[in-house]
Amino acid sequence: MRIDVVLSLIKNQIIAAKPLEQFVSSSSKRKNKLLNFILRILGIILISSSFIFLLGSNYFGYLYISNSLNILNKGIAFCSFTATILLLFINTTFLEFTYFRGKDVNLWYLLPISKSEFFVSRFLVSYIYSLFTNIIITLPLVVAIIYFSGFSILSLISSILLFLLLPILPLIISSILVTLKVYIFKGKSIKLVDFLFNNGPFLAGILYISSSSNKMITMLSTNDLSNQANFYNEFISNIGSLPYFSSLGQMFFSPISLLMILLIVVISFLISYFLISPLYHNCLDLIKSANDNYKKKKKVNNDEDTIKGSSLIISLIKRELFILQGEKGFLSESIGEALIPFILIIVWKITGSLDSINELIVMLSSSSYFIAGIFLIVQLFGAMVLISSTSISREGKLFKINKLLPIPVKKIIEAKVAFHLIFITFFQMIFLIIFVIFLKLDLKLLYWMIPLYLINSINISLSGLFLDYNNPKLEWEVAISAMKRNMNGMIGMLVGLLVIAPSILILFFLYDYLFIAFIFSLILLYVLWNLVNRAANKLIYQ
Repeated sequence: MRIDVVLSLIKNQIIAAKPLEQFVSSSSKRKNKLLNFILRILGIILISSSFIFLLGSNYFGYLYISNSLNILNKGIAFCSFTATILLLFINTTFLEFTYFRGKDVNLWYLLPISKSEFFVSRFLVSYIYSLFTNIIITLPLVVAIIYFSGFSILSLISSILLFLLLPILPLIISSILVTLKVYIFKGKSIKLVDFLFNNGPFLAGILYISSSSNKMITMLSTNDLSNQANFYNEFISNIGSLPYFSSLGQMFFSPISLLMILLIVVISFLISYFLISPLYHNCLDLIKSANDNYKKKKKVNNDEDTIKGSSLIISLIKRELFILQGEKGFLSESIGEALIPFILIIVWKITGSLDSINELIVMLSSSSYFIAGIFLIVQLFGAMVLISSTSISREGKLFKINKLLPIPVKKIIEAKVAFHLIFITFFQMIFLIIFVIFLKLDLKLLYWMIPLYLINSINISLSGLFLDYNNPKLEWEVAISAMKRNMNGMIGMLVGLLVIAPSILILFFLYDYLFIAFIFSLILLYVLWNLVNRAANKLIYQ
């Protein structure tokens, strides 16, 4: 294996991908580009701070209990296990693209580069990316460990090594899983499998953190120290017995454990190298073969073909679906948004939180604000979606075709709103009906809930479209960046909350005059419709 080739591959991949620029930059050529950049940075800081606070509170809770029981090393071992699991979930969602599906993979695939050189370079590139994520996951852990163990040269060295070494094992496991997935499915991209593979780890991460938080709170609320010790020892006994995590717990107190960790990491990497390298080149061949077969079977679909149909609106809705299916990640991200209420119910049920929520509902059911509160909760799910606020950005280079199509702009807007209602609002209205039945509320409430929910959903869609028409992210190297790395999505959520605020406030304070909520929402719909129409015409015909 040629080290200089590996280093050159790493350098070229990072330069070509421009990960930091992709994450914080905006494709807007308007004067407010600086403002968009600042808002993007503030959004990243806000989200990162939220995760650091959530993880930090968990780490401090476990280390507080373990320190009081004089088993701090076991607490560190368990917290390291938590960080490893989270890194594993995160890595699994993006590694397939980095290893196999990236646009530059075919370029390097044709050059005289050995499979081992290419695999090692991709592994190290993924490791570098993981270090950025690891700042959020490991920084609060290091602070918590030093807080309870005290500062020393050994703790400083151990903290640095923990940061550098912790991402390697989850990256190895993720690499094996992703490679096996591609190999088992013969390089084919199956939407259901991709959806589960991309969203399953995220859901598993939520379940794990929720379960871990519940157990930690239970232990903290137990006054009996012996019960705490029994529960805590039982909970982490399997984790503490594993040599890797046991060494991570001990390395802040024993230099020998540092050497043990290094040895385990090196051996794990060598094993994965000999496991994955033989399969890696085969996987690239399988993907190329699958793509060639797909192109032969599928007729060329362009936008003229997509527009054909018995109804212009229906054809434009089909076009929206075509764009959503056209790039990897768009469909799975959108399905995940639509199913958020159902996913949360499953999470609450598994973690045992559903019983506590039921008790809270019983306590609040006698309140005069209860009905308005229920409607607010369901409406919030409708506001926290990206389907409209990234609709134009998802079109990318295809957006230029809009300037050539002999179709009124208002028809395109109507289709995008209708697509939002079909793809998102339909599922959430089912959730609204289930909620009303589950809480044994009068079904007659649905007579006003469903129409008002529909109007508010249209307003949410229009506000998102207004944002994206004013500042679309049409240029992207990685398709999913049009959604996940698009600041319009985050701002769209906040604007969506403001859009539903008037009707919600009226329900809370003027419930007997709820028709006023309809009037306000309809007036807002009229205003937003005109704003979106102007923004769309300005962008398309500028």
